[in-house]
Amino acid sequence: MGFELSPAILWIIIAVVFGIIEVATLGILTIWFALGALAAAVAAILGAGVPLQIILFFVISVLLLYFTRPVAEKYLKIGKHKTNVESLVGQRVVILEGFGPGQAGRGRVGGQEWACEAADRKEAFEVGEEAVIVRIEGVRLLLQREEG
Repeated sequence: MGFELSPAILWIIIAVVFGIIEVATLGILTIWFALGALAAAVAAILGAGVPLQIILFFVISVLLLYFTRPVAEKYLKIGKHKTNVESLVGQRVVILEGFGPGQAGRGRVGGQEWACEAADRKEAFEVGEEAVIVRIEGVRLLLQREEG
């Protein structure tokens, strides 16, 4: 006389475990598998066989992951936090050490000195001139003249 776990209860336990992992990580990844497990639990309650339950679990999980995760990431902005360095893009730099095409110089932004280079690798910048940061490559700011 042993304890037997019904497939529906097993799928609900799996869904709860995936739900706990989702809450702990906030990565919007395991929630889709929790929903797939719930779909499999419903199939088990309705009398579907274990192979169909497993197929439903994987199909529902993968479809939800593929079609809804990008939408969720966009609206919840998961993993899209700017670092301090990325927030420099668009800011103005004062040139401290002039440089020519394909060369590096130095500039100051936010009270810090950075290695700088022309974004198009063709422009030259003189000491005291101001430029705008268009992107960052490694530890070098890539600049262009402010338009307007």
